[in-house]
Amino acid sequence: MKRFIAAIIILLLIIAVSTYALIDMQNSLERIGSHTREVRKLVEEQDAKSAQKPCEQLMAEWDKMEPRLLLYVRHDHLDSIMEHLSELSAYCLEDDKAELLSTLDAAAKLMEHLRESITPSYRTLL
Repeated sequence: MKRFIAAIIILLLIIAVSTYALIDMQNSLERIGSHTREVRKLVEEQDAKSAQKPCEQLMAEWDKMEPRLLLYVRHDHLDSIMEHLSELSAYCLEDDKAELLSTLDAAAKLMEHLRESITPSYRTLL
């Protein structure tokens, strides 16, 4: 009977940790995604140079979140997002609006794909 209770406790602990990790990932990706959309809106309304500071803040926010995300997700998925986000400041300096918007869109799509791939569904379980 003690083994059964221990197994139930371990199972509940695994479920709790998994649920916390999923919720944390969802919230983190939503926060960085909304920041990305704000930067995109700013660039569309003004020019790329005006987005220098928000792009640096976006990268700083990503750097703050990345160590925690590395606990849940494979490095190669996060590396491609980080690569796109790290290019943003250079495009702002060059005032290259088209490349900046393109890179923001690519990073947003990668974050959306990451969110979909970690969310349990019949597609990710099969």
